Amino acid sequence: MYSALMEVRKLKYMEKGGTFDKQMDDVETSVTNLLTEIRNMAVDLRPAALDDLGLYSALKSYCKRYEQIFGVEVALISDVQNERFSSTVETTLYRVAQEAMLNAAKYADIDDIVVTLRKREKLLILEVIDDGVGFTLADMEIKGSGLGLLNMQERVELCGGICDIQSEHGKGTEVIVKIGVDSI
Repeated sequence: MYSALMEVRKLKYMEKGGTFDKQMDDVETSVTNLLTEIRNMAVDLRPAALDDLGLYSALKSYCKRYEQIFGVEVALISDVQNERFSSTVETTLYRVAQEAMLNAAKYADIDDIVVTLRKREKLLILEVIDDGVGFTLADMEIKGSGLGLLNMQERVELCGGICDIQSEHGKGTEVIVKIGVDSI
């Protein structure tokens, strides 16, 4: 937004003509792209499908977008398509799935990923499994802060659940979340 503002300020001091018109077109394109990015970020933070249709539908929509953006095939398997859970649980599981899938796209060198959402008695279980390159704690220190993984675990613990992350070189990564729930 700051860049767009600077471009608009420059336009105030330009003389009308060919360069001005070209610069104005560039600013318009820049602002349009910026608005698209902001809308996508807002949807990723709290998609309307999560409120309107529930966790399964929001995950299904995200998986489709993920396939388009990253070219990675996603299998979404669920036995809770029509059940609703608390807003906190649904948001937590959505964000964990999102973070795990983004990590896989960034670091795992994958062609496909499996996301499973199922309910067993009073446990809601989310699994995000990739067959990528895997990692160790030492890899996290080299590639990044590891804050995404810690953030996932903290979110789940705040809901009274557990988040187990297993990974090994050459064997991929599994993120398994279990949260106690009642349907609403």
